[in-house]
Amino acid sequence: MDAFIEIAFICPTKKDSMKFLDDGLKFGRQLMQKRLGASCFEDWHVGQFWNILDTRPYMRLLQTRVRFNFMMEDYKAAVETCMEMIRLCPGDNLDRYSDALWFAQLYLDYSLETYPEGGGLPYPEGGGLPFKNPKRDLYPTDEESWERLTFTKCSLTYTAAYASFKLLGDCEASRQYLQLATEGCRHVLIKILAKINKPAELCMSARAHNSTEDAHDYLYKAQDLWMADDVWKWVNNNREAQLATIKFCENEHCEKRESKAAEFKRCSSCHQVSYCSPECQKEDWKRHRLDCKQRAAIKAATKAVVEGQPMPKDNPMPVYTADFSGDAFIVTEGSAPSGVVVPDGPSKSKKKKSKKKKTKSKVQTSSLSCTLLCAF
Repeated sequence: MDAFIEIAFICPTKKDSMKFLDDGLKFGRQLMQKRLGASCFEDWHVGQFWNILDTRPYMRLLQTRVRFNFMMEDYKAAVETCMEMIRLCPGDNLDRYSDALWFAQLYLDYSLETYPEGGGLPYPEGGGLPFKNPKRDLYPTDEESWERLTFTKCSLTYTAAYASFKLLGDCEASRQYLQLATEGCRHVLIKILAKINKPAELCMSARAHNSTEDAHDYLYKAQDLWMADDVWKWVNNNREAQLATIKFCENEHCEKRESKAAEFKRCSSCHQVSYCSPECQKEDWKRHRLDCKQRAAIKAATKAVVEGQPMPKDNPMPVYTADFSGDAFIVTEGSAPSGVVVPDGPSKSKKKKSKKKKTKSKVQTSSLSCTLLCAF
């Protein structure tokens, strides 16, 4: 089976490589069934792959397939193959909660700008991580630090909470990670506590940071872990986590509150507000309408920017583009150039022009920065 991997890397196209790998996996599956039994992919062998020497070439084929999926930007297939690897061999037959917690702590430290290795990014250049024992200390809870920590990507804060619980149990540190995760993105916990079905596929929509789309993708990969009986009971018994998921009816004339997670229905357009009944939603529409339409328009504009599509006619955001291909970059709004930034060190003939455009350059650079923040 390793021969299929070697040949995949010298095929003329990635498409040819994928065909070779798929042929190798088909051959490998037949070989595993011949050596270990026809039901080896469903019986007691599942969970023990890699621990059984005969299975290692097959697992290497799966790993190589993931690599080529990423190279071809087929991320959905990459995730599905990774999940099959985890099904066959959870955790590489190791309790790697310690490594997962350490990994998440690197990014939490980065959010606080307290880098453990003396500065720089939370990972070494070129990839790889020097895994160590995770810290047991609590993070600071002052307002500025907490705001930075809760802005950390939800997939990392929830990883920290899960790994800490599995490693350390229901301790103060585990509860703090869960609180961080919930305040950063409560959408994940709402669906866990409500036992809503796991997403069937990845969400390919444009998104904001720690949005419902981010929660969707995290749950696609990790919901099964959180639904384990011991983990779900731990979360369900955490009063702070429960309170963070309970919502009030958005109708300002109604004081009803959910008795359990996801009891109220969300607005189907903006997904940002919830109501206890259709009557309350109808009564509140006059107040909510403007905000709802604006959110929907911003989401449509963001999707157009991400996918390289024409902007919607009712786009509420100013959107700029920049061309960095030449010696200077051109900032454009719509189809009309709105400014040219000249690089440092112009010739004598260009110095006079650069003085005239100095103020305009600053304005355009500021506009571009502001627009990027608005658009994404």
